[in-house]
Amino acid sequence: MFLNFLLPNKFSINLKKGFDQNYFKLHKYHSKKDYILKQIEKTSLRIHRSNSFTWTDENTISKISDYLIKLDLKKGICHGVRTGLEVKWFNKNNSFDVIGTDIDPLASKNQGIINWNFEEENKDWIGKFDFVYSNSHDHSSDPMQTLKIWSEQIKPKGVVLLEHSRSAHGIRSVSNIDCWGIEPELFPFVLLKSSKADTFVEDIIMIDPMKGRLIFVIKKREKKIF
Repeated sequence: MFLNFLLPNKFSINLKKGFDQNYFKLHKYHSKKDYILKQIEKTSLRIHRSNSFTWTDENTISKISDYLIKLDLKKGICHGVRTGLEVKWFNKNNSFDVIGTDIDPLASKNQGIINWNFEEENKDWIGKFDFVYSNSHDHSSDPMQTLKIWSEQIKPKGVVLLEHSRSAHGIRSVSNIDCWGIEPELFPFVLLKSSKADTFVEDIIMIDPMKGRLIFVIKKREKKIF
C-alpha cells in the first residue's frame, strides 16, 4: 500500500519530441552557493538526528563487495557518505581500502571521511581508484558532469557503482535537496546519449527488482582510434 502511494503506476516520455528531450527531472538552483547551503543543511540535520543514518545497508554493501572482489577491485572512494557507514562496511573486509567524501564539514569528523564537494575535480584523485561508489548521485546539480568527474577518478579497468532506486532516485523524489531524478529503465540510455559523461552501463547488480533498486556498474568508453 505504501509503495502504491509513493511510486507512480507508470511513467511516460513525449514520443512526439523524438530524442530531443530531457529524460530526467532536474532542480535549478539560484547559484552554486545556494546549492552548497541546501546540501549541507540536510546532511547536518541527518547527522544531528542520528549518527548512524545511511540510505544503503550493510547487506547491499556486502553484495557489492563480493562483486568487486571477483574483479580484483579493492581501492575505492565513496561520495556523499554523511556519517560514512558504507565506508566502514567496505573496510570491514580487509581486502578493501576505502575512503569517503561529504560536502558537510561535520561529516569529516568521522574517520576516513574527507570534506569535499563531489561535483568538483580533485587532481590528486584522477586515475587513483579501482572503484567509485555512491547512492547520493541524486544530489548533483549537474549529474552528467559529476559522473564525468567520478569516471576520471577510476583506473582504466575500474568501475563507477551507482546505487539507484525508483523511490529515492526517480523523478517523483526531486526537490531542492534531492535535485535530480530518473527512472532506472531510462538511465542507461541517458548515459549513452550524454556527450559529457562518456561512460556506459556495463552491468547491473540487482538488489530488489520489485522496488526498482539496483546497482549500475559503469565504465569509461574506450577512445576509438580511426
